[in-house]
Amino acid sequence: MKKISTLVIAGVIGLSAAGAAIVATEVAEVATVPKVTDEPIPVEISEPVVAFEEAFEPAADAKAEPEKLILDMEVFEEIPVSTDASTADVPATPDALAADVPATTIVVDTPPPAGPIEYDPIPLKVETLADGTQHPVKTMRAIYGSPNISIMDPIWDSAPAVVDFSAKRGEMQADKEYASVKAMWDDAFLYVLVENVDEEIYRNPASADESDNTELYLNPNKNRSSSTYDEDDFWIKIFPDGQVLNHKNTPAGVETNVFATEVGYTTIYKIPHTHDVVANETIGFDIQINDGDVATGKRHTILGWNDKINLAYMHLDMVGELLLVSPAAMPEVPATPDAPATPDAPATPDVPATPDVPATPNVPATPDAPAADVPATTIVVDTPPPAGPIEYDPIPLKVETLADGTQHPVKTMRAIYGSPNISIMDPIWDSAPAVVDFSAKRGEMQADKEYASVKAMWDDAFLYVLVENVDEEIYRNPASADESDNTELYLNPNKNRSSSTYDEDDFWIKIFPDGQVLNHKNTPAGVETNVFATEVGYTTIYKIPHTHDVVANETIGFDIQINDGDVATGKRHTILGWNDKINLAYMHLDMVGELLLVSPAAMPEVPATPNVPATPDVPATPDVPATPDVPATPNVPATPNVPAPAVDAPATLADAMPLISFEKDEAKVWRVTGNPATTAKIDSGEGAVDGERAITVNMLQRATGKVGLSTLRLAPAEGTWQMGSNNQILASITNPNDFAIQIRLNVIDANDDEIAVDYTMVANSTEELAISGVANVEVAEIKVFIPEYLAGAMPGIKSASFIVDKIWATK
Repeated sequence: MKKISTLVIAGVIGLSAAGAAIVATEVAEVATVPKVTDEPIPVEISEPVVAFEEAFEPAADAKAEPEKLILDMEVFEEIPVSTDASTADVPATPDALAADVPATTIVVDTPPPAGPIEYDPIPLKVETLADGTQHPVKTMRAIYGSPNISIMDPIWDSAPAVVDFSAKRGEMQADKEYASVKAMWDDAFLYVLVENVDEEIYRNPASADESDNTELYLNPNKNRSSSTYDEDDFWIKIFPDGQVLNHKNTPAGVETNVFATEVGYTTIYKIPHTHDVVANETIGFDIQINDGDVATGKRHTILGWNDKINLAYMHLDMVGELLLVSPAAMPEVPATPDAPATPDAPATPDVPATPDVPATPNVPATPDAPAADVPATTIVVDTPPPAGPIEYDPIPLKVETLADGTQHPVKTMRAIYGSPNISIMDPIWDSAPAVVDFSAKRGEMQADKEYASVKAMWDDAFLYVLVENVDEEIYRNPASADESDNTELYLNPNKNRSSSTYDEDDFWIKIFPDGQVLNHKNTPAGVETNVFATEVGYTTIYKIPHTHDVVANETIGFDIQINDGDVATGKRHTILGWNDKINLAYMHLDMVGELLLVSPAAMPEVPATPNVPATPDVPATPDVPATPDVPATPNVPATPNVPAPAVDAPATLADAMPLISFEKDEAKVWRVTGNPATTAKIDSGEGAVDGERAITVNMLQRATGKVGLSTLRLAPAEGTWQMGSNNQILASITNPNDFAIQIRLNVIDANDDEIAVDYTMVANSTEELAISGVANVEVAEIKVFIPEYLAGAMPGIKSASFIVDKIWATK
């Protein structure tokens, strides 16, 4: 499973000793509770009731608001204060200090080196991955040397340390130290030392993966094109108590050691080379720090060095690199005398390999459906077209730093100088270079198939963009424009990449094949658009007045997205992106590419195209009033008006996920958590699509952080749900509000890795939402919630509700 950049990490932790029970009926809304008491509040009822219980969510600091556990059972009873299920029967580590980690102290007479060798920083570079995307790659140095791993060898003081980690889960505090990594090498071995700052050494007795450990990844041949573990790729985990787990490809002869320190623990790896090593060459390398605690019973923080999106457990395409510094570049360092390993901290023997985690298979492509009618327009122009596009050298990929400090690859395309007539398919467009290097944000791209091309031009008053789409079926969803075919243009004129929201000059514009236009509230007045049907699909044209002073040979922030739906699915089955490949442009424009405004001086003369009036069939689109600021929907499946395709019956597994529809005879595999103002009820009526009942979750007080989100949680009573060949989890969600809401579906597997998908639902609508890519996954929990803490989600909305019914797994 993949973690993408929109997901939320929120695990339930142990309940407070002051937790209290609150009770409400199913048929009435639950009022905000002004005061929490230690006693249950009895309510007379004629129907079964739903018990409420206080719980707490992990927080970045001790002052975080408690999170309330709601709707756990349908029998009225006093709910005793208890521990969270994830930590039940788990003994706390005494004093929250290191659990039986042997401390080792050896006195060595050899004086340590003066300090680490000074090196210039190694610039970030970009590598092309298996799917054609480009990924930033950091490089760290391994100096030449042979440390004695049975002691804290002072030779390590010579090695430069890297400390630039990012949080894959949890949050990092700016003023706190976390970990540092150093590396050395000789002709036989690679040595890696990881020093961890950890106030609580935690071991989960039921799951080693949910314990404190350091996790090293090696990709010696730097193969980034397989999207799986190659025969020479492997990982090794070292735990504070000395246990080692490793991948099946791990070579024989690995040695490890662990030392307790005053601030945490240190792990050391000694790994025999599996290939011919060459000085001043690099190997694929990455490190991950896993940090758990008793309170959560799991890893609350996961730090990564180069892989920041948590894919290294599936493949090593995303890792960084380790430069094996030549011995000739090393000053002389006093050798450390050999010291025997202490009995308390022996080198760890080889540990049998753990099995690979299977990668999730691809979602099958949606079958073709017949195309809808789109009026064709043909205009004959006597002006001869230019000979062809102007030839330019490729513009190198560059890297920009975003608001969160991460670095992101940025493509640049050219807009040549010119003023095309958008009433026609102006032959002047033939002069403009086209970009075709799209990536699939949803669905799959076939290598031998054409999809879309984009060209751009500019003059002193306007920007012009032409998008030619290859589309066998022109589809319009009658209930949801967002789930129809369209082209979606994003502009960030000032290239502000530090706000993680739409700035006042950022906007998007969508053009549909039938000529409809939707746009962001910041879209300037005076926009004109047009659409032409073609033999292979349709073409959209944008004419946008400049909102800032344009300068030749400067760039503006720009991106384009192609949305492709069909009758069979009733939704967009494929979403293509140019620079934003992780589907964040609907939330903010930090991730967009750039458009270079080519100087007129660099342009050859092109014959001017005579003005031709617009045809009555396809007039130029007049100004369209801005629509309310609702983010573009990344993933919204079929509406009830469009029949869904037939699917196979779910696979029969002993521990398969059941259909969940909140009926009285169902096993209770759900609960609701949130802040003290969160309420919920199960009732018949609105939103019930399977059986008589559905669950309503009310966000009455918007959370400002990742704690206290009003969340519906579904999980088996014990173990996990096995997905088998089922590759989707579907849920019927109703938006009962008079405004659009954003909903997030989140699937968490047995290793606490996650898939998350965001949807935007229009007011007073019911839709079947899906999260795909779950085949062969062991599902530990499913969460449904509003991402309340995101400033760009539902701006100005302080309270909202959502209704859930019929959650099930299918192919």
